[in-house]
Formats: sequence, C-alpha cells, structure tokens
Amino acid sequence: MKKYIFIIFILLFLGCGTTGGIPEVNVYCALPNNNDIYVFEFPDNQENSNFIVFAQTKINTRVYWSSPDSFFVYQDSISTRTCIIDGITESDSEEGIAENIVEIDSSNIGDTVKVIGLVYGEDFSDDGSRSDTIDIVINP
Repeated sequence: MKKYIFIIFILLFLGCGTTGGIPEVNVYCALPNNNDIYVFEFPDNQENSNFIVFAQTKINTRVYWSSPDSFFVYQDSISTRTCIIDGITESDSEEGIAENIVEIDSSNIGDTVKVIGLVYGEDFSDDGSRSDTIDIVINP
C-alpha cells in the first residue's frame, strides 16, 4: 500500500510543473553589446531614430512591450509624452521570435534606456508572468 501511495505522490509531484505554463522570454537586439548593455549610436543631424528589438519565447505567444523611458513630442503647441516602446506583438509560428520597434528621440542621447518584454501564462489565469529587460545606452 505504501508503494502505491509513493507512486501516486511521485506522479502528482512530477505532473505539477514549477513554471505553471508560463513560457520563458529572452529580449535582445542586433546592436553591439558591451557587458550586457547594448549600444546605440544616434545618427548625426537627426531628431529621432529607431531600431528593432526581439523576444525569443514559445511559438505564437503574445509579448507585451514597455519601458519606463519616454520623450516628448510637440505638435500644435501641445506636448505629448511618448514611450520609447509599447504595444503587443506575437511570436512567429516557426522560431518563437517576436519583434518591435524602439523609437528614440535626440533628448534620449546620453541616457541608458530600458526595454521590457513580458509574457503571461497560456490561459491568463493565475499562472503569473515572466519578463526580461535589456539596457541600451544612447550615444551621440
């Protein structure tokens, strides 16, 4: 009898994954990397520029993008704060890679900005989420 209880316990324990169905996520970009900090060389004589960031995760998974960094856009005497990245993209069905564009303004020169990629559990229940963050220094 103890043998059956032990087997049931082992099956239950092994059947309960520790990740709860939350896929891994790894954010990266094609910029030069210096000690885990990416380096973006801002183009001369430009007001703004952009580059692409990627997230490696499970296939067909939504990646939610955000950043605490922003810049101001002035139009018709009104200023609007604009986040350098936002939105949702879905990883492809072949390699599980999602991508998004980071918009940088000349006011970000000299800053180190953060880009965050976040994924949720498969059924958005109490599985929670996972995120990955990269730092990018904006050089003149």
